[in-house]
Amino acid sequence: QVAAAAGFKLAIMFEGRDYYGKPLPMRQVHSSFGYIARHYASDPVFNIFGRTMMAWSGTWAFTRAQMASITSAYRAKLMILATDRQPSAYQAIAGLFAGDAYYWSSVDPLHTPGYVAKLDEFAAVVHHAGGLWIAPAAPGFDAQKLGGSRVVPRRGGQTLRLEVNAAMGSSPDAIGLISWNEYSENSEVEPSQLNGGTALEVIASIEHTKLPVIRNFDSSASSRFGAGPTQFLTVGALLILLLGGSTILFRRRRSADG
Repeated sequence: QVAAAAGFKLAIMFEGRDYYGKPLPMRQVHSSFGYIARHYASDPVFNIFGRTMMAWSGTWAFTRAQMASITSAYRAKLMILATDRQPSAYQAIAGLFAGDAYYWSSVDPLHTPGYVAKLDEFAAVVHHAGGLWIAPAAPGFDAQKLGGSRVVPRRGGQTLRLEVNAAMGSSPDAIGLISWNEYSENSEVEPSQLNGGTALEVIASIEHTKLPVIRNFDSSASSRFGAGPTQFLTVGALLILLLGGSTILFRRRRSADG
């Protein structure tokens, strides 16, 4: 309801694995997809590419038969995307899905061999099968707070610019920006005391627009904030640019020849 009032779109990410990375029971997966299909398949807020779009996180943890049982039952109402991490893996299941939303938050665009080539290969495989390709981009990464050691510095916005450029270069149908508020992995684009608003400024410059000025807005407060009409529209303008959540989608700028 809030999204509809503000005039922006939402997509759904279904987490198919539990906290330990094990696939959820198929009964639970069917129940979840059925719930979304019943309640949101006809909701225009979730209609981004012609149908309610739903990315299935962790598809690699399921068998082909399990995935087919879901997509065959709900593909008429939902645009179901896989989240496979290798082009060859998606190619093997391309007939079951409407595309792939690749979540790669820990890549370092300066020090990951084959990074750009992998995105290009992924795009070719997905588009050859007639699917939607959602390419990833992130402002940085730091897994130390989660007990890891992987760190990708933000470099004052350069990391985000390089990743967005690489994503755009792969001819995506959308870009999955990782993320709005993933502070535990330091991939957030939401303004913070540590990083300020640099990430949003980079996105605004790429989109050739200006950031709205929002005052006295606490992102951790209840959603029932008492904003007046002008401030609500301003917040809506920001959310049109940034579809909140762990994945943010930007429409692909299609060339004149398609």
